Amino acid sequence: MKETGPRVIDDVTMRLMQQRDVEGMLALLKESRPGIMGMSSDGAYSALCHAGLHDPSLTIAVSECEGEIAAMFIVVTEWKQFWPRFLLRNFAIGLRVITSILRRRFRKATGTSGPAPKQEEGVGEWVADTPSGRDWSDNGPDIAKGIFLGTNAKFRGRRIAQKIYAYLLDALRENNYKRYDACVDFRNVPSLRLTAGAGLRMEVSGNRYFGTMDL
Repeated sequence: MKETGPRVIDDVTMRLMQQRDVEGMLALLKESRPGIMGMSSDGAYSALCHAGLHDPSLTIAVSECEGEIAAMFIVVTEWKQFWPRFLLRNFAIGLRVITSILRRRFRKATGTSGPAPKQEEGVGEWVADTPSGRDWSDNGPDIAKGIFLGTNAKFRGRRIAQKIYAYLLDALRENNYKRYDACVDFRNVPSLRLTAGAGLRMEVSGNRYFGTMDL
């Protein structure tokens, strides 16, 4: 993505990541411990942050407040090309990811993976009844996929997630992306509310919510 200028709202600055942000981003990832493509190790987080500096398919925006990284938002485009490239560059991580995928498939096939997550009650106002005809597996140079949005616990309650969401969607529009997709776990109602509030059409897809919007 070409350089997109920063945006300041109140005392929060939204901008694309820079080299100096890596340490703060890693701290936020280690605090949140998200599973991204089955990866939740410090080494995988570090590799992902550094990929954001040089791989054009990976865009990372940050919110800076009081000199700290208050939030970060990771978006990937052409994901079917990006992930193999990322895993080949980080071979040891790639082996762990493949092993993790095989283990999950084995547990699913043998019925030992545990109960599937269920929808929480009272979410109907954010979820459409009919399918959009789109899917997370859709791939293309003008389709962006959100893979992680996290907020530093110190700054929660200040609507920083909403601000960085709006900033990055505007950045995608400026760079001529036509569509944005996201997935949300059934159990994560705050994320469902945030994603629907950003303008995505949410629907049930397997054991999670899938959201999509035109840009």
